[in-house]
Amino acid sequence: MRRLLFFVLSIGWLVSCEVVSTRTVSLPTVSERLVVNGIVSNLGMGVFVSKTAPVLEPSQASSLLEVTASLYKNGEKIEELSKEGGLYTSKTKWGYSSNHTLQISHNSLGVASALLEALPVVVPITSTNLSYNKDKSEAIVLMYFKDIIGENYYAYKIVAEANGVPFISDHIYRVPFRNILTDADFESKEKEIEFRQFLLKEGANNQRIKADKIKIYLYHLTKSTYNYYYSLNEYDSFNEDAFADISPIKNNISNGYGFVGACAIDTLTITLK
Repeated sequence: MRRLLFFVLSIGWLVSCEVVSTRTVSLPTVSERLVVNGIVSNLGMGVFVSKTAPVLEPSQASSLLEVTASLYKNGEKIEELSKEGGLYTSKTKWGYSSNHTLQISHNSLGVASALLEALPVVVPITSTNLSYNKDKSEAIVLMYFKDIIGENYYAYKIVAEANGVPFISDHIYRVPFRNILTDADFESKEKEIEFRQFLLKEGANNQRIKADKIKIYLYHLTKSTYNYYYSLNEYDSFNEDAFADISPIKNNISNGYGFVGACAIDTLTITLK
């Protein structure tokens, strides 16, 4: 009986020693700023504009901010971008260079801008090869391209589609930062890249949708554009590790955050039979 009483009293002592402390912490106030991310290319230009969010605001997908997006050359306005597909876009092939500036104007957040870069040359996809599994629910796709002389940077992606509708919500101006590479180990040689691509997906009412085309994109990036997406990939890989030594994400937006990069894009479509 004494042992039981001692055990009960011991539990009571442990519970009574638990202390709950409540403290009020003042977070620093940070002014809202424009966030601009986009790409200029040989096929045109696409830019997504949002704004910074408070630290304690629940994470959610950003929506396109209402702004005026304008392109300038040597200080003279030459085009106002239009809204299309959730982006501010231009399909004009301006031959972008350091003489071009993108300017984003918002009625309360002010004006942000990015000085653009000259485009690299297009590196073509030279050939592809495709092999199915037995039930044709997926395929192995091989893509080949020839690296050009000099220091070069690339990105690539593959998108299946059915009746003109992509399996994933994506656009040509979204660089796949998990699929970036340098030519350090294949300088001036042919490069083979292998994809595993699913060809079926579930639609409404459990309907199985079969892909009828595969689109392949090869991006030839400028060095600064590669460095931005490399830093983005590093941040995304380690943002859940409290002890990770993370390099800061690159930024080329004046009076804002984000990056407007430059690349040359080659595309190739495989029709499935």
